[in-house]
Amino acid sequence: MAKSLAAAGGALSTELKLPSIFQAPPSEVVGRSIAPYITFAHPKRADEWAKLTAKFGQVVEGDMYLIRREGLVALALAKVSWMCCQQYWGEANAAGELLRASFTETPKPFKEHIEAVALVYLEDCVIPVNVCFRSTKCPGAKVLNDALVEAATPVWAEKSSQHKETLVCVQPFARFYGLLSLSPQRTSKSTGLTYRTTTCAIHPTTPAEWRLLKAFSENEDATKMLNDAAQRYESRLNEIKSKVGK
Repeated sequence: MAKSLAAAGGALSTELKLPSIFQAPPSEVVGRSIAPYITFAHPKRADEWAKLTAKFGQVVEGDMYLIRREGLVALALAKVSWMCCQQYWGEANAAGELLRASFTETPKPFKEHIEAVALVYLEDCVIPVNVCFRSTKCPGAKVLNDALVEAATPVWAEKSSQHKETLVCVQPFARFYGLLSLSPQRTSKSTGLTYRTTTCAIHPTTPAEWRLLKAFSENEDATKMLNDAAQRYESRLNEIKSKVGK
């Protein structure tokens, strides 16, 4: 008669004597929470590049993607608002790791960076995201920041009747959105390398955006999402500050 699988494998029929610390109920292990962010794809960020190519196949360097726990979203055109940012100049190594930083404009090998928190409008929701604009990607960020500054002044309401209607929104970032995109490929005259800049067209918000903002404000996860973005932003600023003067 064939032995049972348990008998053949020599399974334990008695309990092991475990130290008391091993006898406590299993503790909960929570998956790592990563705040959503927008990235401009680059092969130097190997893990991220591998995830993007695995989902989308061919990925063009510089293309925009939204990275979040729910999945990856290609952003040929990103509809965004602007909450805060910090401009700095940094020098990085070949892997893209920040070596030195300055909050005042500094010549090469330092390059301009803008670390920011934005709101991304998707078809059915709006979510806060972190995004780092580097070098040629900075122009669109400046347009968005200029819009945030202007939206808090009387000049904003004077631009048009549509702009004036947005004053029903208390917070300036809710009064506008920008359509952020990448320019056609260009060739640098100094290096011969190709690059693409960001461009951004600013528009006053409408009831369609207000409905999404209202739904977000009523979302029970809104505070956590904002806190996650703020913590990631603060962590990045602390890292930048630690590299200043090196």
